[in-house]
This record gives sequence, structure tokens and C-alpha cells, in this order.
Amino acid sequence: MNNSRKHYVLYDVEGNLVFKGDAHSHGSFLKQYIGQKKPEDKKDLRGLNLRNFDFTGFGDVKKYNFSGSDLSGAVFANINMEDSLFKNCKFENTSFLKVDANNCNFDFSHFENGNMNFSSFM
Repeated sequence: MNNSRKHYVLYDVEGNLVFKGDAHSHGSFLKQYIGQKKPEDKKDLRGLNLRNFDFTGFGDVKKYNFSGSDLSGAVFANINMEDSLFKNCKFENTSFLKVDANNCNFDFSHFENGNMNFSSFM
């Protein structure tokens, strides 16, 4: 088993430092960030630079708010995204693999290239 931890840094889309820490994966790093937030803000990930984040193994992001975030190159695999907000997000080369994205709001978002295999977007 690989116990190596990597150093991760999270910025907002304007380049301001939001959070940093060591973790085994993007998912566990993001859970650390969410864990230090107030309970009412735990599903609020608005305006973050989440480029190339791999949400595989993160768990569901049902009813999360990613509005204004850059999710270019991100990977969402085997995840429930139902009822989440993705208004004005950037999705370039983003992968959606076996995701449930029903009732999501993608208003004013930019999609370019990417992959949406075995996923539901209703």
C-alpha cells in the first residue's frame, strides 16, 4: 500500500490562496478543506480553481455549489452530482464517467472537448 502523501494547494479562480495541506489524493485534500469549513458552508465550492482535480473516490457531490469554478481537466467518475449548481463554470477537457448529473444547473457554463461516457444529464 502506498502511504505517500502529496502537498496540495487550493486557489480561487482569481489566484488567491484558499487552503493548503498534505493528502493521499485530490479527494482527501478536498475533504480536509471542507472539514475546516462551517457546517452551513460545507457544500459551497464556488469560485475555486479545481483544474485537473480528480474527484474519483471523493464521494457524492449531491447538492454542492461549484458556481464560477474552473473545472477544466477535472475527472468526475462513479459519482452522484444530482441537484448541484455549476453556473458559469469552465469545463475544458473535463471527464464525466458514470455520473448522475440529473437536475444540475449548468447555466452560462463553457464546455469544450471533454468526455461524458455512461452518464446521465437530465
